[in-house]
This record gives sequence, structure tokens and C-alpha cells, in this order.
Amino acid sequence: MWRDIAGATAAVLLAGIGVLHLVWTVSPWPARSQEELARHVYGRGTVMPSATACAVVGVGLLAAAYGVLGRAGLAPDLGLPVLFRLGTWLLAGVLLLRGAAGPLLDRSADPAFARLDRIAYSPLCVALGLCTLAVATG
Repeated sequence: MWRDIAGATAAVLLAGIGVLHLVWTVSPWPARSQEELARHVYGRGTVMPSATACAVVGVGLLAAAYGVLGRAGLAPDLGLPVLFRLGTWLLAGVLLLRGAAGPLLDRSADPAFARLDRIAYSPLCVALGLCTLAVATG
């Protein structure tokens, strides 16, 4: 039961973040401008990565969401159980590392990004990493 809850939670959040990255290929929403968005979510100057880069990250996050669902047994594993198992382990590691590294990233970042990273981005990565780890170990 906990594995199902962790998997569904991680998948919904990863998919939502993936969709948000796809939105950023055409719009700065929820920011008022590309410059504001860059300061808050990228933290390195006032220029966002390219639309292609945002799209690649968005599609990758959607694929990760499906992978977590597949590993949790909540979606078909497409006949690739080894890929789903390794993918969830890798995803858990990346998310936990990103969450733990947040304070290091904040040192040279825009103050707006650093604040959001401390209160939202890093804790979210740790929570997603733990949920994904619960799925990976199941």
C-alpha cells in the first residue's frame, strides 16, 4: 500500500513538473516575464535555457513519472522491467543528490532562486527522491 501511495505521489508530482517545463517552452507562467522566471527557477542570470532544453527536461520528467508508475505496478512496464527498476534507482539517486546539494547550489545563485531552493525545490527533491526510493526498493 505505501509503495502504491509513494509511486502515485511521485508520479503525479513529476508529471506536473514535467508539464510545467513544457509550458515554459512557450510561456513564462507563472512568472510575469522570462527574466523573472529565470531568476526564480534557473538562478543564473536573467535568461532561461532554450525552449528545446525545457522541452527535453519536460519530456524526461514525464517519462520518469511513467517509469515510477510502471515500477510501482500502477502502469504496464512495457516489457522492460529491468529498465524500470534501474531507472527508478537512478531517479531516486539523482533526486536525493539534488535535494542534498541545494545549499551548495545556493551560494552563487540569484537570491530569489536561493530562497525558493531552500524552502521548496531542495525539500521537494528530497521528498520525491524518498518516494521514488520506496518504489525502487519494493
